[in-house]
Amino acid sequence: MGINFRDVSFRYNKKSPKPTLDNINLDINEKGEFITILGHTGSGKSTLVQHMNALLLPDFGEVEIFGKHITRKYKDKLKDIRKKVGLVFQFPEYQLFEESVLKDVMFGPKNFGLSEEEAKVKAIEACRQVGLSEDLWDRSPFTLSGGQMRRVAIAGILASEPDILILDEPTVGLDPVGKKELLNLLEDIRTQTGKTIIIISHDMNVVAKHATRVIVLNDGKVVYNGPKLPLFSDLERLASFNLDLPDSARIALKLKEKGLIAFDDLPLSLEELRKHLDLNPKGDSHE
Repeated sequence: MGINFRDVSFRYNKKSPKPTLDNINLDINEKGEFITILGHTGSGKSTLVQHMNALLLPDFGEVEIFGKHITRKYKDKLKDIRKKVGLVFQFPEYQLFEESVLKDVMFGPKNFGLSEEEAKVKAIEACRQVGLSEDLWDRSPFTLSGGQMRRVAIAGILASEPDILILDEPTVGLDPVGKKELLNLLEDIRTQTGKTIIIISHDMNVVAKHATRVIVLNDGKVVYNGPKLPLFSDLERLASFNLDLPDSARIALKLKEKGLIAFDDLPLSLEELRKHLDLNPKGDSHE
């Protein structure tokens, strides 16, 4: 089932002539995708994902979430939807508030009706899933590093066992090590549980390495929805969306211009680029 948008439009200011979301048609699978949502600031990315778990409701059109048609009449039953679609906001560490890590992670399951003991079991499972060691569980979340605090926030969503996990700019503010560890964690969650992961990102290197599908928004419209390779291979279209190439693709194109490398498909990751360099160590083109 997943999430389905049909002709969805939305305005924050109902008097505004220009909608924030403009006639969106989109399908999100519930299993196994790693989707990145791209677009310039103000393109509607955060607004779009807040419709995915009914934090916002459309002015026009219809959002269907796991078979439930979400309208303003449905707003009293939204708790079930938010259990299935977990949303981690940008800088989620600012939303931590409990006195210990474990209590913070327990908050979601308790809010969805589990007992104290049941919530504790789910919280422990989630802490282990995100790599928070037991010696951290009784500590205040505010004594942890930025990367650890972000793991606590993600664990708090995972403890409620959503089928789809959405994260708004999850790597912003992290150092390179913390960023790599967090992305590897999300990839592990996807491969081990089959959950669909959706992230908003401005980092083309993240998109190149992890995305199985890319959605591009521009002025509230979905202007691209598909695999990453065709998007990055069309430089003119990429520029029209105000998006950059990943570092490896930019290097590969420069090497190709100098006759040092040849390829049919543009290398989108450093791993792919290294393979081409190993195959063409002296710039010999393949036939």
